[in-house]
Amino acid sequence: MRFKKEMLMKQDEFLIEIDNAPNENVIFVFNRDRTDCGCEDDKMNCLLAHLSIRALARLPKPPAALVFYGTGVNLALKDGESGKSLLALREKGTAIYYGSTSVEYLKLNIADLVGECIQPTQLMERLMNAGKVITL
Repeated sequence: MRFKKEMLMKQDEFLIEIDNAPNENVIFVFNRDRTDCGCEDDKMNCLLAHLSIRALARLPKPPAALVFYGTGVNLALKDGESGKSLLALREKGTAIYYGSTSVEYLKLNIADLVGECIQPTQLMERLMNAGKVITL
């Protein structure tokens, strides 16, 4: 019995370490408005991109930043499927950036997007300074 109790304590300590692991240098990148999961169904790929953002918003410790460029900028629309999740992430302290070139090319209105519009150089600086970059 004593062994099990010690193991549980060690497991609890380990779980606490995982829960408190710093994620301040983790950046998620969305360069398309859909995932590339190998599925040929575009609706499924779009749904998975939105569900990924919703899942990030539900994490107790969200990532430091989300970066959108290319057609991924469409995911940052305030009135889009991911709008509420992005606003929740921003309230938790996650920085949200989208590329100015993509916004101009896609003819989107900055006022309709969640986050901050940044130039390509700024976008690359943020990615280079990140501890970990995860592209979806």
